[in-house]
Amino acid sequence: VVNTDNQLATAAALIDVSAMGTNTTASFTHGLTSKNLIVQLYDVTTGEVVFADVDHTNNNEISVIFAQTPLNDIRVVIIDAKDGLTDKTVTYS
Repeated sequence: VVNTDNQLATAAALIDVSAMGTNTTASFTHGLTSKNLIVQLYDVTTGEVVFADVDHTNNNEISVIFAQTPLNDIRVVIIDAKDGLTDKTVTYS
């Protein structure tokens, strides 16, 4: 039996800018049943990293909120960082 606990689950989506109209939010279901996600966005034409707010709506959905509608389509790559993570103690100064 192969132990798959050390393999990261992933999901991806393509945000079609032409379908957004004047909207600045794109929402979709990733189905990873987790909020411990790493979300990376990039412009599919230029390859440049795109910055946007990401709302972890629930354990299966996210919303990507742009300051303004992007010019090119955006690829969204999601990596599940595993729910078994242990939080570290934070100190403030």
